[in-house]
Amino acid sequence: MASMAQRPLAFCMFATNEDTVIADKLRCGGSVHELSRAVQTANVTRNRASALATVQTITGAIQLVELAVNTIGNLFGIFTGQDEPPPDDTPPRFLSCPHVPKLTIGHGETTARVNIRRPTYTDDRDEPGNCQLTESPSLNGMYLSAGSYEVTYTVSDSSGNACDGTCACKVSFEVVGMCVIFIILQQIYNI
Repeated sequence: MASMAQRPLAFCMFATNEDTVIADKLRCGGSVHELSRAVQTANVTRNRASALATVQTITGAIQLVELAVNTIGNLFGIFTGQDEPPPDDTPPRFLSCPHVPKLTIGHGETTARVNIRRPTYTDDRDEPGNCQLTESPSLNGMYLSAGSYEVTYTVSDSSGNACDGTCACKVSFEVVGMCVIFIILQQIYNI
């Protein structure tokens, strides 16, 4: 049986004057021992022994409350099955893969510049900014010669789950030269 992660209680201690009016905030948060040291060194009242006894009583009471809260929290978690959230084992998924139309190398040029939009993706726990998108090979913005190309995108979340393999985003495109288009036009129109 797993138990809930125990978190220390957050609380504040205050100094009071003789009329039990809050005179000064001594410390918030931290452990009971840190707070009792802060109260002891602050010399909150004129009677140091009385202050120490009060702090020890408060310390004991706070420890009992912490124990009761943690015990109830652990029992609640056991009875309802609500423990720590399950580990994130779901990879991100792609919502869209970009389409790259056939690129044509301009007249007198030997290459064409490729512009590939980024694919969109989502994850069940992480925002897109917390995921890592990888492009392989990295061709965006490159000048490519005639040929067929394929770029594979993978994405992983902050837990290390990756959408790769069968769920990867693959972008295939072709770069063609002007001479190929001229030959096709020549055959169609007998130029």
